[in-house]
Amino acid sequence: MLEPTREYFIKNAVLMESWQFDPDWIKRRKTVYEVLRVINGIPLFAEEHIARIFQSSIYTGIKDVPDPVMIMQSITKLIRACNSDDGNILFCIVRNNAHVHTLACYVVHRYPTQEEYTDGVKIRTMKAIRKLPNAKIWNTAIRKQAEYLMSSSDAYEVLLIDKKRNITEGSKSNIFFIRGNSIFTTPESKVLMGITRQKVKELCDKKLIGVGEKEISINELQFYESAFLSGTSSGILPVKMIDKVRFNVSNRLMRKLMASYDNMVETSIHGIPE
Repeated sequence: MLEPTREYFIKNAVLMESWQFDPDWIKRRKTVYEVLRVINGIPLFAEEHIARIFQSSIYTGIKDVPDPVMIMQSITKLIRACNSDDGNILFCIVRNNAHVHTLACYVVHRYPTQEEYTDGVKIRTMKAIRKLPNAKIWNTAIRKQAEYLMSSSDAYEVLLIDKKRNITEGSKSNIFFIRGNSIFTTPESKVLMGITRQKVKELCDKKLIGVGEKEISINELQFYESAFLSGTSSGILPVKMIDKVRFNVSNRLMRKLMASYDNMVETSIHGIPE
């Protein structure tokens, strides 16, 4: 994820060729970042992502952050230069000693297949805690551990478990559970407040669906009927299994939310009324 996958990238608002990219610009430095999904040449929920990277910068003490207009211009310039309709863009704000730099590039992505949206995905768990859960900070150790576990077990995602054996979030997504007509998720103070997570909660408010925030123990998974992930690449994605616990992937409430989220994306990209 540290290297551009397309012909160009952006550094400090300047378009450059990918062979000029140096991964050390990010490694071993304080870095906050966002990953934006591009659909039909339009960055999805760009304003929300830009607002969150500013929030992450505040949490981590990074000052002299470029203004939102410059960030949006860099993203737009990159999309046009790469002539790309779809993909994921990584935007980073990096503090190197007294200097702050920005980077934007297309990165490797993995979107769920139609079969995974229909049948759900497998998830594994691992013990890990992010020190500043409300800030999207580059954490190489957790990322490598999660990627190894996924590749060695054919899992789509890994859930992080804290010292009390409570589920916090996925390595690149948030998690929701369903019981009856209610939805439950980890308290905001314990997780990165994902943009898709925020959109799910907005949909639930609009449809008068109760969303409770509570500690969810790994030992209580069998008491929930269904589960789903929310994330930039996945949208809303059903979960069929967490470790050895199985879930119902045909839950009507979940399927209605999935359809509503797809309509929300269409509205954001094409301006089609809901």
